[in-house]
Parts: sequence; C-alpha cells; structure tokens
Amino acid sequence: VFEPHPTYDNLFGRIEYNADQGAIYTSYRQLRPGALHRANGGFLVLEAEKMLGEPFVWDALKRALHSRQLKMESPLGELGRIATVTLNPQVIPLQVKVIIIGARQLYYALQDHDPDFQEMFRVLVDFDEDIPLGDESLEQFAQLMKTRTTEEGMAPLTAAAVARLATYSARLAEHQGRLSARIGDLFQLVSEADFIRQLASETVTDVGHIERALKAKATRTGRVSARIIDDMLAGIILIDTAGAAVGKCNGLTVLEVGDSAFG
Repeated sequence: VFEPHPTYDNLFGRIEYNADQGAIYTSYRQLRPGALHRANGGFLVLEAEKMLGEPFVWDALKRALHSRQLKMESPLGELGRIATVTLNPQVIPLQVKVIIIGARQLYYALQDHDPDFQEMFRVLVDFDEDIPLGDESLEQFAQLMKTRTTEEGMAPLTAAAVARLATYSARLAEHQGRLSARIGDLFQLVSEADFIRQLASETVTDVGHIERALKAKATRTGRVSARIIDDMLAGIILIDTAGAAVGKCNGLTVLEVGDSAFG
C-alpha cells in the first residue's frame, strides 16, 4: 500500500461524527480505516519528507511499530484537548513492513538525531543517481521515453530526439559514460518539447523541438549566469583567459543555482 498523503488520520484511521441540534454522535459504522489497516500483513510505502511534515505522525508510527499494535485514537487526546466521550476501538495486532523513501540527507538526519530510527529501520537501500551507459541501458532508456510519451498521449519521439535526450541525461550525470537517474527532469523536458511540437503543428517530436525546449529552459533559469557574464564584459569581474602572468592561475568553477549550472 502506498499512501501519498500520510496525515495522522490517513495512516491510523479516524472516527467520524454526526451533528444534530448541537449534539455530536457516532457509531461503529463511522470507523474509517487508515493505510496501516489496509497494509496490515503486507507492506506500507511512505515518502519521508511528507510524513515528517505531518504533526504527530512520526512518533505515533514508531509507537505502533514498537508495540506491534494499532490503536485508533485522536492525537489531540494526549494533549488533553478532547473532553468528549467517544468510541474506543479494540487494539488490532499489527504485522506490517514499512518502507520509507526519501533523500539521503533525511536518512542521515534521522540516523543522527533519532536513536529509535536505526533500530526500527535497519535495512538501507541506497540507489545510485546514475547508471552505466551501454547498449542495454540505451535500449531501456529509449523504451522508457516511448512508454512515457504513449501514456501521456504525446507524439512519438524520433531516433535523433531520443539520442539528444540521452546526451542531455549524460550531462545531468556529469559523466560521458553514464546516464542520469533523474528521470523526472527528462520527462519534463519531453513534455515541453511536445508542447513546442504542437505549436509547430507537427506530428513527431524531433531533435529540433528538444533543442528549443533546452534553450527555453536555459533562458528561464539563466538569470544569474547572464548577470555574471554581463559583469565580466563590463570589467566588474576581472578574468584573464589569454596570455601569461607570474604567480597567477585560473581555476575552473561550476556553480549550480537551482536547475541552472554554469561556469
């Protein structure tokens, strides 16, 4: 079970109420299960960043996994903010494997600052950010691009367009012998290229559409690099790129600002 919005109620369930002339009431028919109920006996997949951004969720999840019991209750009850008598559902035995996906930085932060984390989540699967470039990976890359365009109802890509996408992927990986695993960036580029194709009333997405999409992206995100180039041309930033000098050397620096990299 994958829970895309891991609020407390969505994970642990909730008790719904009806109101009648100022009085509230409920019954066992208004018990609503959460993702942990649905995943009991199987696997539950959560996104770390979303889960940690929800109040009460992380501590309650640790308690449930540690006790192996699932109890449906309001998190506000622990704060003494609920004085209404309500249902007290029976505790359910919990047998579930929780898979948390997220950035490395979040993993290391939890590992350093939460002593319970390492005990409860002992298995780390660290995926690489790029893959080796070869005939098999290129074929899989092309198939992935084809599947994406088909699912999204976009025009097919030409072989030249796929080759240009592979070149761009290698640039994202910063290695000519590898392809980037940042598939979301490539999908976004394909979507923008398809929009440009539609404006041109053409039936396939070619390398020219990819190039125009890349150029448009560079224009949108290139404010900082353009400003630095202007300062160099105006003599505000002094860099000698020709000739010789005693006691002076130039170093190559690549700056990354958001999606823009320049240097």
